[in-house]
Amino acid sequence: MFFIIGDYFEVFTNKLPQLRKALYGIGIFIMLILCYLTFERTKVWESSFSLWADLLDKHPNIANIDKAYYGIANHYYKAENTEDPTMQKSYQDSAIKYFKGAIYKNPNNEKALNNLGNAYYQRQQYDSAYIYYNRLVTIKPNYTLGLQNMGNYYYVKGQFDTAIEYYNRILSNDPNYALTYYTLGLVYQSKSLTNTNIANRHSSTGDSNTANQLNMQAQIEMQKANEYFQKAARLGSPEAIKILSNK
Repeated sequence: MFFIIGDYFEVFTNKLPQLRKALYGIGIFIMLILCYLTFERTKVWESSFSLWADLLDKHPNIANIDKAYYGIANHYYKAENTEDPTMQKSYQDSAIKYFKGAIYKNPNNEKALNNLGNAYYQRQQYDSAYIYYNRLVTIKPNYTLGLQNMGNYYYVKGQFDTAIEYYNRILSNDPNYALTYYTLGLVYQSKSLTNTNIANRHSSTGDSNTANQLNMQAQIEMQKANEYFQKAARLGSPEAIKILSNK
């Protein structure tokens, strides 16, 4: 563009030499304006957030615009790890809003479905998280993160056997996924503690036979938990390594 403008100015100054100085002044002024506008436009490229926001503002209905919604949502999602509870809630609200926007534009956006579920999970709104995790594994049945999060959902709801089923589906596809071994360890640990507590209640009422059976089951489950923690630790899980170091 600068070259085109320069060519036109050369033509005019050759035809009107008496206006050469004035035209050069006008040309310099126009160049300065264009330089300023160019500089202002480059601010869009300062970060991925500003780039996605600009794209969404100027082209809200183009194909694949769900990526812009997801990019903005992910910015807020990562920023919510602030110690200020007010700002944290604000970031979470914004992340949820834009993840939903991404899903509205593209119901099969796997990352948006997963992270929207995570956003609700972090708020302990587990049933809301389940909606999006379930949609994710319906769309992509072998998606590791989706299966992991479905297992996590059933784990926090106390449905341990269902959680184990989802975790085992992951290991059938990826037998070296450390996180799943770690969470399986947590599930069996919880099953063991639950059976121990029930056994204690039976023991207090004089039902020693049931109490003994439950305690034996609890020991088996705790052994399984330790085996899974050890497997996770060998695969590099820092959480499993920490648990084993405290035993």
